[in-house]
Amino acid sequence: MSSWIKALNPLDAPTTEPDAKQKARASAVALVISAVHGAIGVALLAANMETMRTAMVEAAAAQSAGQPAESAAMMQSMVGGAVDAMPWIAGTIVVIQLGLAFWQWAKPNIVIPIIFLLLTIYGLLTSVLGIATNGLGASETAASPVWNLVLGLVVMVLAALFHASGIRGAAALGKYKVRD
Repeated sequence: MSSWIKALNPLDAPTTEPDAKQKARASAVALVISAVHGAIGVALLAANMETMRTAMVEAAAAQSAGQPAESAAMMQSMVGGAVDAMPWIAGTIVVIQLGLAFWQWAKPNIVIPIIFLLLTIYGLLTSVLGIATNGLGASETAASPVWNLVLGLVVMVLAALFHASGIRGAAALGKYKVRD
């Protein structure tokens, strides 16, 4: 357990090849944690499809006010398709994250942690800015209650730390492989 705590610390430099490999695998742990949170989001979306559909139809109606009837009808039909596709798209992202987690665990590299660190930082910044701009309660929807938004922030902070640790471990692992 203490070796994993050490591996998840992005400030601790690995001193051996097994330490570097374990540290590089921290990114895989972050991907699994993010995928679990994503699966919760998929379940919330699927459980609240009608609420989401109603909210999106109302928003589309407000946006298409004053436009020709054909445009409004087209907008309404697009909204229905978008609502139906959201859980499938989110589920696909969860599966991709799990696949990349497996890949990172089996063959640690530096590319996956870098990409996901950047995506995580972007997600964290947009979430924090959205909350700062609108307030936490304004960001709440049926498919994304406040507890899930807070959990998402915690997951993103942890994922950023784990991906940073994964970058450090993968970089060190690359140096060990060059020496061989």
